[in-house]
Amino acid sequence: MNHEFAGDELALLWNANHFGAVHDWLGERWNHLIQSRPDGHEDRDAQFLQGLAFAALAFHFTQNHNQDGATLLGDDALEDLVGALADDHQWRVAEVPLHVVLGGVSVPTV
Repeated sequence: MNHEFAGDELALLWNANHFGAVHDWLGERWNHLIQSRPDGHEDRDAQFLQGLAFAALAFHFTQNHNQDGATLLGDDALEDLVGALADDHQWRVAEVPLHVVLGGVSVPTV
């Protein structure tokens, strides 16, 4: 198996909405990274791939009408993706205020 990140292969799966296969594809590369890099689970690339894999699985669950599972995996995906991008010394993920409109009425953040 090729552990390289072949974007074309992944794009074909993603664009065909085969999110279970996307999860598996990303999971294989994540597994290779955590075993082959010195930082293991703490490797930023591995964390990012794991976040993408969780997001793909959340989409898969949504396709199969499992919203509870999708919500949990979506939360995990965000945590891993932000963790991979945020570093106390180099990177910052900007906070974006959430502004919601409910029933045509604007609800500001608290």
